[in-house]
Amino acid sequence: MMFAGLSAVAAKFDGGNIFPYCRALSDTRGHVTMYGGNGAASAEASTIIVDLANHSRLGAQIFQLRVESDTLDHFCEEFNLVPQLIKVDVEGAEAQVFAGGVETIRRHSPHLVFEFGYGFAGGGQPSHFLALAALGYHFFLIDVMYVHDRIAELLVGPDVLAKVTSDDIAPTGFSGNILALHHSKSEAVLHRATVISFAEAVSHLVLK
Repeated sequence: MMFAGLSAVAAKFDGGNIFPYCRALSDTRGHVTMYGGNGAASAEASTIIVDLANHSRLGAQIFQLRVESDTLDHFCEEFNLVPQLIKVDVEGAEAQVFAGGVETIRRHSPHLVFEFGYGFAGGGQPSHFLALAALGYHFFLIDVMYVHDRIAELLVGPDVLAKVTSDDIAPTGFSGNILALHHSKSEAVLHRATVISFAEAVSHLVLK
């Protein structure tokens, strides 16, 4: 249903640059199992991560779909793509997506925007934070959506970024969105923004 909706939006932009592909990005090519459900928010919570396929997220009835999977590296090579910005919102599968796109990221150093939170459930640092840091990326907190399952909001201006590390985020129970900038391209973005510390960002956090 979500893919059909995206395809309908794309069809309205004749000659535009929206090209839908019904594939699950992961660290392998072939097929993977996607889990969905009948819960009120399940359309936005479908996942290929079995540990996140639970009733609290997906509802009482959980179903499985076998879907085609691809890697970011192969996808970009297939269509000769040179990405400048990659937005990832994959309900806990961020590590798999980035693992399947290491060569693309290393070669082109695109800006990255991705959701975080699920990977810290065990208290450790998710592998994609460590891998991206090793590739020369720095992390900036865009927003906070939840703190330990409580709705939260980061009350800063739209041009304010909080510089963070995975060590900052891991113990907090935060979930939200991160902007990752490669050190060679960060100046072009940061000169138009106000950068604050993680501690200052926390002082602007409101729980609801």
